[in-house]
Amino acid sequence: SRAFNIGKRPPVAYLVAPHFETSDLHPRSKLITFGFAPAIAGENVALGVQPVFLTYGRQGPGKGMGARHIWQRHGGNLAPFGVSGVETVAQFVAQVICPGTSLYWQKNGTDQIRIAAYRDNIGTVILGHRIWRKGPRWEVITAFAGEPWEGPRMGEIS
Repeated sequence: SRAFNIGKRPPVAYLVAPHFETSDLHPRSKLITFGFAPAIAGENVALGVQPVFLTYGRQGPGKGMGARHIWQRHGGNLAPFGVSGVETVAQFVAQVICPGTSLYWQKNGTDQIRIAAYRDNIGTVILGHRIWRKGPRWEVITAFAGEPWEGPRMGEIS
């Protein structure tokens, strides 16, 4: 359901680091969703249309997820796209996660289902599927500039 797309919150200004599950807002729409991934079916996978969220996230030794991870691991490469701190990571994610962006299966060493959203001349956002307390959704794991994505295409963002 697209019910996730109706809630609005005031703009984010980080004076104190938010909880890692706090959703960042889309910089233009001010909604908590960045788009929707299509229904997919594949090897041992069948998922309906689900929303895409960017959380504040966290960064640990050798792993992380969300805006905090993106800034700490890839922030230096994202400056040309307007990223100047963790609070501006959403600007880059919104440039990639928009209607028409191609989605590809991502092979990874975890049990989590992951897909890659690639936008020409901008970059890639990796999404991980999660069953959250309010329902299933896709969450931004990481993002980086450049590098065309190769692999089986499975749909596009709506």
